Amino acid sequence: MTVALLAIAISWGSMDVRAAWHARVPPAIERAAHLRLIAIDLDVEERVAGLFDPRQLRIGGRSPAMSLRLTGNGEPADARDPVFDDDTGHVRLRLLSAQPLARGEVVLAYAGLAVAEVAIEPDGPRVPIGWQRAIAVKGAGRAPLDGHVRLRVLVEARDWSRVAEPRGLALTYSVAGVEQRADPDHWIELDDALRPLAAPLASRPLIVPIRRFAIEYWPVEGGHPIALAGAPVPSAPLVLSAEAEAALARAQPDLDAAHYRAE
Repeated sequence: MTVALLAIAISWGSMDVRAAWHARVPPAIERAAHLRLIAIDLDVEERVAGLFDPRQLRIGGRSPAMSLRLTGNGEPADARDPVFDDDTGHVRLRLLSAQPLARGEVVLAYAGLAVAEVAIEPDGPRVPIGWQRAIAVKGAGRAPLDGHVRLRVLVEARDWSRVAEPRGLALTYSVAGVEQRADPDHWIELDDALRPLAAPLASRPLIVPIRRFAIEYWPVEGGHPIALAGAPVPSAPLVLSAEAEAALARAQPDLDAAHYRAE
């Protein structure tokens, strides 16, 4: 259905709700939360470029839990991906929202005004929801920062965009029984054989099924890793090739990491 945004001054654009469906997650999770994940594909056509603000969207009274950009042929992609460099005011989105299990339709609203009532279909395209886990860990001696040590973690990321970085992927660790968090200091991406990745960006899918990173953290000396992204850090030892070690040593630090900020 296409709905003109008549409530917006001078009618700057239009919305086209292509589909809404139940995006599948494990049933046990849905039963425990009494919610289900709803996906809505939405087209926005701007006649006055730059006025559309996705933060003003509501689904069933809720802000979208996640929003994915879609290419012209409907492929999910990161909004920062260069595939969108030639944008012309036509924006395609896939919105995700947690809604009550029994709800059969939802109201899509923009800027506080109802745009459309959308029926929820039982099935639709698979929605790539990125997640990650630590799979190996290795201490690497003292860090060049007083009172800190190097800790390297091999992270497997699934359904991440090809341009996403692990910046901000915090490690939880314990020092004398007190939990603390460490930001990544630097990292490299690895291929299936754990060699430094050399594939050019253009050769990779927009959403990559599996990506692997060697990430170096600088926790406080005496810290013991507990979790990464809410999942336990395993005790499996990380073994990197000399090539990967050299590439990691050359990687640029993230100077916005918390350990560089004065306390």
